[in-house]
Amino acid sequence: EGTRLPFRSESFDVVSALDVLEHIPPPSRADFLKELRRVSRDNIVVSFPYHANNIQHTENVLFDQFRTLYEIEHLQLKEHKEYGLPDGEAAVQELRSEARSVAGFKYGSLKTWILLQSIKNCFMFKEQTCDIHSILDRCFLTLSLQHESRAPFARQFWFCSLKQGQAKLDKKV
Repeated sequence: EGTRLPFRSESFDVVSALDVLEHIPPPSRADFLKELRRVSRDNIVVSFPYHANNIQHTENVLFDQFRTLYEIEHLQLKEHKEYGLPDGEAAVQELRSEARSVAGFKYGSLKTWILLQSIKNCFMFKEQTCDIHSILDRCFLTLSLQHESRAPFARQFWFCSLKQGQAKLDKKV
């Protein structure tokens, strides 16, 4: 659950949790972020899909597609539904309470993400589709580079520093 990591305090220069927060039960999310702060000497990097109607709708479409195609539930998306996507503002406020400086942005084209994920879902459990998945992954990376900073977005990305001032972190981000 991430609220008691098996590391001493300040064990790492950088601690990251990429697409993890949405898999933490809501009552434990603040404790999880505090735990990231505890094991970091300075930098924390966090990204997550955040609660917004268009993101929730997109995830529901993909969840239903997966269930229709394979008659099973997509485990990660099921957890998103059960726990709810994180409130981006609440997460940022918690990060601000734990760090000296916080800077971030929304990223990842939601349109590109649903397009590629829905296509990949069609080949998920098919035999001899490794090449297709590799091609789709390369396509996704190419499209992402072109459209990553175009709304609507799929994720929030936050950089936190325990030591650097806000102006310095803002300049880096």
